Amino acid sequence: MGIVAGFILFVVGLFHVFAPRAAWYLHIGWKIRGAEPTDEYLLLIRVGGIVMCVVGVLIAVLVGPGSSVRVSAAAMM
Repeated sequence: MGIVAGFILFVVGLFHVFAPRAAWYLHIGWKIRGAEPTDEYLLLIRVGGIVMCVVGVLIAVLVGPGSSVRVSAAAMM
C-alpha cells in the first residue's frame, strides 16, 4: 500500500513539475474563460510538485514492504 501511494504521489508531483500550466488548467483554468496563470502561481505549482515527489519517495521507502512502519489510509489524507 505504501509503495502504491508513494508512487502515485511521485507521479502527480512530476506532472506538476514538468507541466505546471496543464496542472493549473485542470485545477482552475477550465472554470474561467480566457484566464492565464501568473508566473508566481506556476512557480508555486512547481515547488509543490517537488515537495510531492520528495514525500512520495519517503512514503514508498518508509512504509514500503519490509518496513516496520504502518500508516493507515486515513492518516495519509
